[in-house]
Amino acid sequence: MAKNVNYEKYWERACIAHYKLINLSENDINWKSAYLERYLQRYMESFTNYEDNEPDLEELIKTIRLNIYHLTIQELLCQIDLKKCLEKFTNLIQLNLTLGRKNAGMDYKRQMIGMKMLEAEQISEALKKLVNLKILNLSGNMIDDDLVKLIFSGVHENNSIETLNLSHNR
Repeated sequence: MAKNVNYEKYWERACIAHYKLINLSENDINWKSAYLERYLQRYMESFTNYEDNEPDLEELIKTIRLNIYHLTIQELLCQIDLKKCLEKFTNLIQLNLTLGRKNAGMDYKRQMIGMKMLEAEQISEALKKLVNLKILNLSGNMIDDDLVKLIFSGVHENNSIETLNLSHNR
């Protein structure tokens, strides 16, 4: 349906109903993109097992990828193939990505929080294909020097990144 409905009033009503979004923010391109970006964020943040959701996620990305300009993932509970997902968003301008669980509570395990080596490699590879990406925010991911080196191999090949946020890391 998302591919075929271009009526902005429909997407405005959907944003208000589902996300209590009254006005477009300065980052939002249009109502359709605002809705789809938030939908994708909630969908990905709800995963507890990537393998169970992979076919559905691939189909969703294939359908909405051209309408995603700003992607924010505040909590990723399971490991997904970031390269495979991110590189398809060819119009992506801004990526805010926080990996791991935010509030682990009594279930805290070190491996639940922060970026892993594999994820840094996948992000690096995806960055090489995100030619419209201007803002990359990887704050709060427990990124250390080794992970920065991996990520920067992708940043180095990406000529469009203007802002890089690595605050609140190691």
